[in-house]
Amino acid sequence: MIFLHSIEFVILTYSIIIVCYTFFFMLLGYAYKKKYLPERFDPQQKIAVFIPAYKEDGIIVNVVRKNLEVHYPSHLYDLIVIADSFKAETLRELRQTDAIVHEVSFEKSTKAQAINNAIAHFEGYSHCVILDADNVMDPDFLNHLSFGFDNGMKIVQGRRCAKNSNSSYSILDGINEEISNFIYRRGAESIGLSGPLTGSGMGFDYKVLEEVMKTVSHVGEDKELQLKLTQQRYIINYIDEAIVFDEKVGSREVFQSQRKRWLSVHFYFLRKYFFKGFAEGFRGNKHFFNMSVLIQLHLPRLFNVGIFGLFFLLSLLLPKYMLISPLIWGGLLVTFILSLFLSVPKKYFNKHLFYAILRIPIVFFTMLLILFKMKESKKGFIHTPHKQ
Repeated sequence: MIFLHSIEFVILTYSIIIVCYTFFFMLLGYAYKKKYLPERFDPQQKIAVFIPAYKEDGIIVNVVRKNLEVHYPSHLYDLIVIADSFKAETLRELRQTDAIVHEVSFEKSTKAQAINNAIAHFEGYSHCVILDADNVMDPDFLNHLSFGFDNGMKIVQGRRCAKNSNSSYSILDGINEEISNFIYRRGAESIGLSGPLTGSGMGFDYKVLEEVMKTVSHVGEDKELQLKLTQQRYIINYIDEAIVFDEKVGSREVFQSQRKRWLSVHFYFLRKYFFKGFAEGFRGNKHFFNMSVLIQLHLPRLFNVGIFGLFFLLSLLLPKYMLISPLIWGGLLVTFILSLFLSVPKKYFNKHLFYAILRIPIVFFTMLLILFKMKESKKGFIHTPHKQ
């Protein structure tokens, strides 16, 4: 009985930390101060927009054409496609646009390798932006980042939004990202705390990225990069108005492949940096502590709902064996779900959301199965196929 109560106490401690963090930063998300562009803004930064792309022949030409339509002076930015394993026909089409094509080839391709290769090759830029091969920038995306750079920001994460909602999986994926934006990024930005990178739609001081990126080698390059940046006391800012449209997963198979990699990366960096985060926290590095400990502690949201819900039911059905009241477990469950609900943009509340919610049990059990397959994702780069 003592052993069972010890487990319950550990789970309760975890649950209180997660729910309090989520609720507190959800409230802070509403305190975020919008960053408006001035009516007359004259950008000065020369920006390299890197698009590392691996076998993306089906979408890359169309994506490049759309990204060349941004409202930023053409002489102040270059769109650079880091082309890995592309067909000759695709390369010819790309070279007919105003984009720069930088061909690369690696024995084992990773995004970090591609970016490092391009950074070492190109000079003359004050800042750079990293996009995924499917990303489309909002017309004012570069202006918002440039304005942030003008105001002393070194690293800026933009807001990734879904550009497709053609399936229940893409709707749920889009909602999941919006919740992360609202809680982890808007909430953190409102109190001057670094928020996590998303892997794309992010801008950097060129020299800062060059310095830190060369130490990044893991397939989870965005996680490793944000941890190393904050460990060196760089601040990661967030601009909610700087929007990049990102393709969301459209099927269970793609979802499973992507989440398998994400979970593996998450637990790897939790183990590697957790205690370092505490040590840096005692030295006053709140940004690294938040990134390596507080955020890394969070299991996927569906797992948290499952844990809180399970212990709530156990406390109702087996009160003699449970130490904690069902009122406490129920309160944690309701507070957590309410925090997530209040972080979702209004545009998602429609009939399609109802059908997507019906898929949640399938998604939950899919993620449980992923836990038994995570070792496969440590073997190398997992390519997520894109269609638009």
